[in-house]
Amino acid sequence: MSTSSAEVVNDEGNHQAILATQILGNVFVALIVISAMPTFWKMDRTRNVGNFNIYPFIAMVGQNIMWVVYGTVCKVEGLVYVNAFGMFINLLHVMVFLSVCGEVSQKRKVILATFIDVTVMGVFTLVVVWLAPEDKFNSIFGWFCSILLVVFFMSPCYFFYSMYKARSVDSLSIPLLITSIIAGVAFGMYGVLLKDWFVTVSNFSGTLSGVLQLLFFVIMKVFIIKPEDMVKKDDIIEYQEEIKLEMRKEVKGKDDDDNQDKETDNENDLDDKGHVQEEESIASEQGHQTIDVGGDSGSD
Repeated sequence: MSTSSAEVVNDEGNHQAILATQILGNVFVALIVISAMPTFWKMDRTRNVGNFNIYPFIAMVGQNIMWVVYGTVCKVEGLVYVNAFGMFINLLHVMVFLSVCGEVSQKRKVILATFIDVTVMGVFTLVVVWLAPEDKFNSIFGWFCSILLVVFFMSPCYFFYSMYKARSVDSLSIPLLITSIIAGVAFGMYGVLLKDWFVTVSNFSGTLSGVLQLLFFVIMKVFIIKPEDMVKKDDIIEYQEEIKLEMRKEVKGKDDDDNQDKETDNENDLDDKGHVQEEESIASEQGHQTIDVGGDSGSD
């Protein structure tokens, strides 16, 4: 009797811990997802995409799709809702980018990348469901989702060397890194409690990536980046802004010249038309005079 009571208490405690880590993970992942909303809001207001890289958001759409599939097939409900929310928000971000982007070629590339991403994930899911044994779904989808997520989480570390050479860590956001670390720990513990090692490893890789980026940020700020580097960087930014301003003036000047040329051409066309009409009127008058002369001679 005492053993069964202890097991019940243990199960209840385990259930509460699972629920707590699930809620905590969902909250922080949702914060990460919506953290980009101000950027896209500004993009929509200014109607300018600049040099914004939309492809990580397209990659996240594929990630969200596969984790929704994994959570549904393997009955891990804690992964379904938050990834469905992330998929919706990231697709919304892509749609905002497409509505603002003015370059047709860039639009086509983004649409093609989104189509390929969604199609590959959908085809992979259908092939596994149709051809693989049902008892293999967990391992197949688990490995696939884990590899995708680990690669995605660790990809920012690839740019450490370029940031070191540029003496800049502006692309690293400390609040976002801390949020990512907490979300990774929460969902990693969620996987531990569920004894789901695919969820555990992939999310702890996000924690590791966040810690590495945070350490890199501190090392760069404390030991690498010097005040004179910041001055040089400010000078470079100011110089770039001056170049952009000059280019805009040149473009505007060319547009004004083109407009003047068009106005001149229009005036010349009007003059030519006027001369032609005058010549036609003179010719018609001469013709009438000839007819009149002929009529007079005939009457005589």
